[in-house]
Amino acid sequence: MTSGPDGPQGFPLALAAKGARLLVAALQAERRLAKRLGDLGLRRGAVIEVVHCRGDGSLVVQRHNARLALGMQTASKILVTPVDAADPVLAPDPVTAPAPVPATGA
Repeated sequence: MTSGPDGPQGFPLALAAKGARLLVAALQAERRLAKRLGDLGLRRGAVIEVVHCRGDGSLVVQRHNARLALGMQTASKILVTPVDAADPVLAPDPVTAPAPVPATGA
């Protein structure tokens, strides 16, 4: 993890594992790329899930119902932190989370 003046800033998205739910902590990209990523929904505070990753650092992430393919260079410029499932604000997204299974009485 890297540190900034306000504490830990996270780790590069390119290092994330498949299935990880992550919070975008910062973008270390030039203005044009940062704007493009923001237009695609990848901005600070966004919760994403890694749905596919290759050994070379490129991956596919999902935000709500949109999937985005990112190359290693771009993914390395996005700093992320793990989402704490206990945090009600960052709990599983109701749009993509599976519906709860009702309990059956025995």
